[in-house]
Amino acid sequence: MEMVPLGTAVALVIALAMAALETRRTPDWQVSLWRYFEASEMAFADVDAVWVAEARSAGAFPAQALVAVPADWTWQSVERIPPPVQARCVRVQWRGASKAAAQLPDARLVLGYHDDGLHHAGWVVHHFRADVSEGERREWFAAMGCTGWKQVAMGRRMWGS
Repeated sequence: MEMVPLGTAVALVIALAMAALETRRTPDWQVSLWRYFEASEMAFADVDAVWVAEARSAGAFPAQALVAVPADWTWQSVERIPPPVQARCVRVQWRGASKAAAQLPDARLVLGYHDDGLHHAGWVVHHFRADVSEGERREWFAAMGCTGWKQVAMGRRMWGS
């Protein structure tokens, strides 16, 4: 029986530990969404549930109907954000008639993963322009192929409470 060199065994243990930790890490798109809520002065109690669906067709991203709200330093100084290579549709369910729900009545958002191929890459939250009707918003979600809705756990640690 051949012995595995000590260095290889140590590297394997470290790789397995890192893989285990990575599966527990909060996804980057979720962190960007929480930053958006925080920048909007949202309280954890204002959100009842968040539903997210991965878009099957990021090419149908409705840039003309959206406004980017970069809550991450990566995109704050960028004038023209490139089209996304991935997208997620978001539905927010507000808790009652809270102050935040009155300030941000749009319960539909779009997360886009943008990459300029050089310096900037990351998730950006987009909300629909005020002149886009609720029916048009639903149509855009359908065009992007957002059908597999999953509720996202709202961890209190993400909100600093």
